[in-house]
Amino acid sequence: MKRITLVIIILITSLAASAQNSWGAYMNSEDTLAKMVFKNKSDYTMTLKIIYQMGGLYRTFTLRPQSEMTLSFSQSDTFKLKIKAVHNDRPSYHDGG
Repeated sequence: MKRITLVIIILITSLAASAQNSWGAYMNSEDTLAKMVFKNKSDYTMTLKIIYQMGGLYRTFTLRPQSEMTLSFSQSDTFKLKIKAVHNDRPSYHDGG
């Protein structure tokens, strides 16, 4: 359990450190407002759900062990993160903020 908590802390720290704003002079609804890099530095398969703060699913994706993914946000909002970490067919569930 301590290892899973450490993995989650590393994942959240990576998320916060990798967030980048990319505001442009000419914005429309299809432009990218921000990019976030999700890095999985563990041996766990992670399924991440990005949820609007007030409810509703924004996006779900899976990170394989030792992988990363860049997600672009095209709208401004407040989000929460739900994480399912699976190792040896044993899932654990976490809130990412």
